[in-house]
Amino acid sequence: MRGTLIAAVFALAAFSSSVFAERSGCPPEDEAAVAAYASCAGFRREQGDAAAAERAAAHAKKLRKACGTDTSVFIGVDPYEDLLDCAQALALAGRLDDARRVEPVAQAYLREQMLRLIMHGGQMLDPARYMGRPADYDRKRESIHLREPRFTTPEFSVGQPHGGGWKLVSGDSMPIVFSKEPIWLSRRPVRSQTVVVALAVRDPGLVRDVDSEGFARAIEDLMRSTTTGRFRLVSVAATHRGEVGDYCADYDLAMEERDNPEFPSIVFEIRNQGFVCLEQSSQFLVEAFYSERKPQGAPSVLDDIVRGEAEAFLADVEVNRRREAATTGTTSRSEEGPD
Repeated sequence: MRGTLIAAVFALAAFSSSVFAERSGCPPEDEAAVAAYASCAGFRREQGDAAAAERAAAHAKKLRKACGTDTSVFIGVDPYEDLLDCAQALALAGRLDDARRVEPVAQAYLREQMLRLIMHGGQMLDPARYMGRPADYDRKRESIHLREPRFTTPEFSVGQPHGGGWKLVSGDSMPIVFSKEPIWLSRRPVRSQTVVVALAVRDPGLVRDVDSEGFARAIEDLMRSTTTGRFRLVSVAATHRGEVGDYCADYDLAMEERDNPEFPSIVFEIRNQGFVCLEQSSQFLVEAFYSERKPQGAPSVLDDIVRGEAEAFLADVEVNRRREAATTGTTSRSEEGPD
C-alpha cells in the first residue's frame, strides 16, 4: 500500500507537470524533484526518521513555492544527497521500484543544480535567494554543456554506470570494476553471487599480428589460451564489431571457477559479455564487459533493467582503436569509439 502511494505521487506529478509548467513556467526538473522530495518525506516518516522527513519536506516546499511564482530556485548541490540516501533506504527496505524512481531524479537534479550555478554565478549558493527566468534563459542553457566525470587514458575513456547501487570496487588501479549492490537487484543474490561491469587493458600478444578480418577468431583463441588454472572455459564466441576494417570484436564467454580461496567448496558459473578492441598503437587490448558470477545452479539476478545499465556502460566506452583501410589493406588510426 505504501509503495502504491509513492507510485501514485509520481504518476500525479507526471500527469500535471506539463499543465503546471505551462501555467507557472516551472521547469520539469523541479517538478520531478518536488514529487521525489515529497514521497521521500512520507517514506522517512514511515521509517521514524523525523529529521530526514523534515528536510525532504522543506526542499519540496521551497521548490513548489518557486514554481508557483514563475521562478527557479537554487537550493545547492548537497540536498540532492538526501534523495540518493532516500533511494538507498528504499532499496534496503525492499521497495526497489520506488528506489528506481527516486535515484534518477536525484542524478538529474544534481546536474540541473550545477547548471544553474554555472549560469547564475556563485552568489546563488545562498539557498534563500530565488532567481528569475530571463527571456534568454533557454538560449543560455543550451550554450552550456556539462560533461560527466570520466575515466580517461590515452587508450580509452568511459563514464560511470548509470542506475542505483553501482560501486567502484577497484581503487585507482586497472582494471576499472563497478559492482552492483545486492539490494539494487530485483532478485536477491545468494551468498558470493555478484554482478559487475569492468574495463581492462591487456597485452594483445599474437593478436596484434592478424588482420581485421581475423581479429574475432584471434580473440577467441586468446581467451581459450588465457582461461586457465582454477578457471575452465565452457564456451566462447566472438564476432566482428563496428565498421569494416575495425580491430574490434563482441564476445560472449562462459566459464567455471573451482577452488576459489574464499569459497573453496563452491563451483561458480561465470558469464562475461562485452567487447575487445586493439588500440591504435597495437600495444594494448581494451576490454569492456559485464559479468555475473553465481554458484552452480543458482538463478540469475540479471534482470532487464540491470542488463540495460550494463549495456549502456559498454556503449559509453570510447576507444582509440586501430583500423585497417578496406580499400588498400593498410592500417590507419581512428579517434572514434566503437559503435
